[in-house]
Amino acid sequence: MHFLFDIAHPVDVHFYRLVAEQLKQQDHEIILVSRRKDIVCDLLDGYGLDHSCIGLTPKKNKLLQGVELIDRVWRLVRIIKERRIGMVLTRNPSGAIAARMCGIPSIYDTTDGRVSKIHFVLGRLFATWLTSPESLGEAYGAKHFLYPSQLHASYLHTKRFQPDRVVCEELMRLGFKGVNHAILRFVAFSASHDHGEKGLSWAERRKIVAYFKDKGDVFIVSEDPLPADLAPYAFPLAPHRFLHALSFARCVVGDGVSACVEAAFLGVPAFLHSSYGDKLSYVQHLREEEGLIERLDPTDLIAGLEKAWDAPKRPLEEKRDKYFSETIDLVDWYCELIETLKNGSETGH
Repeated sequence: MHFLFDIAHPVDVHFYRLVAEQLKQQDHEIILVSRRKDIVCDLLDGYGLDHSCIGLTPKKNKLLQGVELIDRVWRLVRIIKERRIGMVLTRNPSGAIAARMCGIPSIYDTTDGRVSKIHFVLGRLFATWLTSPESLGEAYGAKHFLYPSQLHASYLHTKRFQPDRVVCEELMRLGFKGVNHAILRFVAFSASHDHGEKGLSWAERRKIVAYFKDKGDVFIVSEDPLPADLAPYAFPLAPHRFLHALSFARCVVGDGVSACVEAAFLGVPAFLHSSYGDKLSYVQHLREEEGLIERLDPTDLIAGLEKAWDAPKRPLEEKRDKYFSETIDLVDWYCELIETLKNGSETGH
């Protein structure tokens, strides 16, 4: 079968590339279609993956976001027809809508559920099947499949990811220490579900940089362009090296949910301030039940930063290992589900 992967977010790259690789080994045809958002295309290029980057540049304006969605759907429809796609894998409503318009099945994954508002409403409405973590706490009938794991854990499981110490050497050649750096992740809050949500102000971000630069190296990964005074702190390596650098970090601080969740599964202290993140069930699960993420309080910022810098990693690594031992390999689970659903769709069931 010909599978199309609709890749619209950096997390999609990390997860879907592993699923695609496994399906390719089973002699399926794989087509990757990317979106011009954040570092999506750079990540795919860094991993050496062929992909078609389509669509308009994402905007914060709701009307323009609607225009971008329509444009992307029509471009996907053309690709589906030209490449004779049999199934679409997506975490964005565009893929589900395009698949429905072409009369083929789609699997729409959501970690956020109804919290993501119109994004989820459209995805659920047009998708053939839904998948999501059990911690979502939402159920949508027989076509909704729940997995006992988290999406980010799929590509950071110790079975699939081993930190590359070469990244330390790469940083040292650039004049940095290579380890025990602070990584700051700032997001633009430009997605459709981000309207009305808040993260850190630029004043707070500058205070964080000022605190950590006296401790050691500071690297910023930002969706928005950095102001001139913060530009020297931009992460200096290619995007596909980020997870390796993250694994050797002293701590991760910011308003980017994914980076903090990734840090959690690497056993790195993660301190998050995001009103959207506070609403996400999987973040709540990792924070309240697993003890792998902490909330950053801007009203007591220095105390939070001191705690982040001084937090020991070993207890977090033990909690992370316990989590992995009690959950599944999500990539294997997903590929088995795809095979089951594919066979059912081919036989008309």
